[in-house]
Amino acid sequence: MAAPQDAIFALLADMAGHWALADQWTEVCELDSGGGTIRLRGPLGIRRIVRVRVCRRELPRLVEGEACLGERTRARVAWELASDGGRTSVTLSAWVERASWGDRVLLAAGGRRWLQRRFRAALRRLEPVLGVVCSAA
Repeated sequence: MAAPQDAIFALLADMAGHWALADQWTEVCELDSGGGTIRLRGPLGIRRIVRVRVCRRELPRLVEGEACLGERTRARVAWELASDGGRTSVTLSAWVERASWGDRVLLAAGGRRWLQRRFRAALRRLEPVLGVVCSAA
């Protein structure tokens, strides 16, 4: 991305800024700098409430968070940033730490691929959002 690493880090480190990365599948219910609640709408009318929070910030290279669905499902999400010749490389990854039986079934039945598409879409929205943020600063 053409945006400076510190600008990308600032946006991602503050959960309140993540609303700008949401798409038609994601509704931000409540979000502040440390976390909040979002509603995911999936195919076939599937809806899930997710509690999210930032767990770790390592300026200027890492923002790591947690997403909890109910009491039984928890995943980690990491945004890793690296300076790359005047540009910034951004890697978004997630891994499930534990999942309820129902969530394991949803992931196996296509949920994992659906989430991968949502992550790719968020990465595509990141640069345009940062262009607006950087030009307004």
